[in-house]
Amino acid sequence: MGGFQETSAGTIDAVFVEKGFIYMGFVAAATRIMGDAQWLDIPRTSNLTQWAAIVGKYLDANPEQWNLNAEVLVYRALHGVAGEEGRTLVAPHRTRTTWGL
Repeated sequence: MGGFQETSAGTIDAVFVEKGFIYMGFVAAATRIMGDAQWLDIPRTSNLTQWAAIVGKYLDANPEQWNLNAEVLVYRALHGVAGEEGRTLVAPHRTRTTWGL
């Protein structure tokens, strides 16, 4: 295992915690804004912890995309993700275009 989410035991310090808060804050803000703009349908049953985990897994699986804008990566990670029982956790909104994101 490696990549974005991995940390070695004993390396958690104030900087690591601060970066975690920044990451969670960005994912929360980007997801809410994309939901409000109707780029994504975000169920009320989903939450920030799920969104951040999905984005982190996407970043780990796609290191070749790390050069893209952060908001593009959040969008790509979240759109079309299936939750429990095959229900869509977050999906592209049906009435809006996504401008090629």
